[in-house]
Amino acid sequence: MRKKYFALMMAGILCSSVFMSGCGMGTASETETSDESEDDEEDEDDDSEEDAESDEDPAKEEEQSVQKPAIVKEIDDETLAAQVDIFLADREDWVIPADKAIEYDSTFYCLNDLNFNGRADLIAGGWSGAANMSFINIYEINEEENGVDLLEWSFSGLDEDKKPVPDVSVSDYVQGYFDKNTGTAHFIFTDFYLNSFSDGGVRYCDVSISDNTVNSQVFAMSRSQGSDGDEVDKFYDLSGEITEEEFYTAVYFHAVSTGLSDFMLGFYYGDSSNSWNGSAVEDMNSDELKDILTDSYMCFAGKLDYSSFCERYRVADSSRTPEELFEFSIGNWGLYMSDTEGDITYYEEDDEHYSILEIRDDWTLHLTERPGAGDEYTIDMNMFEHGDGTVMGSFTPASGDGMYYDDMVISIVDVNEDGLLVLTTDTWKNSSYMGGSTWYFQRID
Repeated sequence: MRKKYFALMMAGILCSSVFMSGCGMGTASETETSDESEDDEEDEDDDSEEDAESDEDPAKEEEQSVQKPAIVKEIDDETLAAQVDIFLADREDWVIPADKAIEYDSTFYCLNDLNFNGRADLIAGGWSGAANMSFINIYEINEEENGVDLLEWSFSGLDEDKKPVPDVSVSDYVQGYFDKNTGTAHFIFTDFYLNSFSDGGVRYCDVSISDNTVNSQVFAMSRSQGSDGDEVDKFYDLSGEITEEEFYTAVYFHAVSTGLSDFMLGFYYGDSSNSWNGSAVEDMNSDELKDILTDSYMCFAGKLDYSSFCERYRVADSSRTPEELFEFSIGNWGLYMSDTEGDITYYEEDDEHYSILEIRDDWTLHLTERPGAGDEYTIDMNMFEHGDGTVMGSFTPASGDGMYYDDMVISIVDVNEDGLLVLTTDTWKNSSYMGGSTWYFQRID
């Protein structure tokens, strides 16, 4: 089932990429909001004419008294600096403690203004691969602009009883649209969920912020149940169960009908192997954090491209995007060393536990364990980009293979300064996490 599950994840990511128009998000956003402001002005003029014609209509007067939120296209530099200082003054409220951060595969921070009210929002969260689950806190500068509010979450639509928090860090881009009827900005995030290793899928979440609340509505979802070869796939929208074709049509037309623009999210992965200076965010000084948060917002505003952001704040060969990392990994590699919780083992070609790895240009991985030992075992998987800068894939062995695990996730995380390809592995048995290892491969061709 896991192969099918990750295929659904890829389908969701590819479906989202259909709407991306490039990296000029700032220009696109300003144009759109500018047009909307002009439309609003025209609407106000029309309303004034109607008032003159029917001054004694109390219902109409009440309707016109409702004020739509003012749209701030971009927070100016002086205001942004002051707001970042407010976040830093309250850093103990939002920084994830190092002892908690270690419980997650990655933790992340991102500054933006998701409701375009001129008061910055800070996303602080973590992602766990064991259950493919995210936790997310969103903080906002308060109305008095002298402190920070933690926003509440509100869930609606499909699976609302499960309170599905979207995986906002899966992609460095998010698609957004503006509802002129309510003056509210909306963003489309995906939530890759896993109930068990034979039950999972993808939810599509429409997310907006209003009245100190993050509103998340799941408007479409897929679900796959069963193991490889006997999966049963189902698809849903707000009307109920639908066909697969109707599912992708529902996702596509939700996007097209709302006129999406693309926004960049400057995620900083501060407590993972991609950490900028090797320090936990909790231990960083205020000047370091101020630079990170400011540049993160500049990504959202379209004034700083994400590759430049990564060059500044990714530690291991940070100039490589996930796609570039994968391209550099293409070829044949032999296992050189493994590290399992500090237990380091070195390998030679004649070692019975030696492995050969082939990374192919069609985004597939082929691993041969114990080649020539009489009981060699092969692993094949499709790979995809993950938002934390790694490249990830999943493998489920056949039930009769006798493996000690029933699911393995492999992530390509780096080609280090010694030229070694660095992979991490995580395994599960009966939905219980079995631990992980770091593998180092040297190029053999």
